[in-house]
Amino acid sequence: MITTFLTSIFLLLTIFLNAQEISVANDKMNIFFKGIDNPISFVAEGLSNKSLIIRSNNGTVSNQYGYYTFRSDSVGKAEIIIYKKIQGRLKEIGRRAFRVKAIPEPITKVGPSAGGHIVTAVLKAQQYIRADIENFDIDFRTPIDSFTICITRGDSCFYKELENFGNKFNDDIVKALSQIQKGDTVIFKNIFGKNVYGESKEFNPLVLFCY
Repeated sequence: MITTFLTSIFLLLTIFLNAQEISVANDKMNIFFKGIDNPISFVAEGLSNKSLIIRSNNGTVSNQYGYYTFRSDSVGKAEIIIYKKIQGRLKEIGRRAFRVKAIPEPITKVGPSAGGHIVTAVLKAQQYIRADIENFDIDFRTPIDSFTICITRGDSCFYKELENFGNKFNDDIVKALSQIQKGDTVIFKNIFGKNVYGESKEFNPLVLFCY
């Protein structure tokens, strides 16, 4: 599980109760992400955070040294509920619903390409395969543990299948890629790694057509 605080995620909520303003700062379109710690911060006019109790009906809110985080393992709707202590009892002073979304699955890439046509010289210059989460503001590292490469030319296999451990191309793969020509097809398959939650998985094959 990922425990690193995602400093770019915040929530915005303003509640008025008897001229008392309570705010939760945010800029992420009211979205939480499943399975990670989403930082949230609270400001209550005339009240210290120690007098507030923050809960949710779809996840947990944690407070460590004054820093709050929300975590949910279920995609869907989550309500953040704010209470304050009054004579030993909890009184709800506001709530708001938010969406909980799954983090998109990583897409395997070599150089600038996630599949399709690639300039032969560009592919020859590459040294790594990686898995990126596209259109996502948070920078996650999704390790590649192993993969296999196959190069075809015409109707035959130009080079025997080569296995690689880790995301950096080994010497055999670097040598094989140095011999590719326009019209060759390079297939990266059996790509195993970990997703953003640290779970082992097999990624989709990556097929590149040299031109």
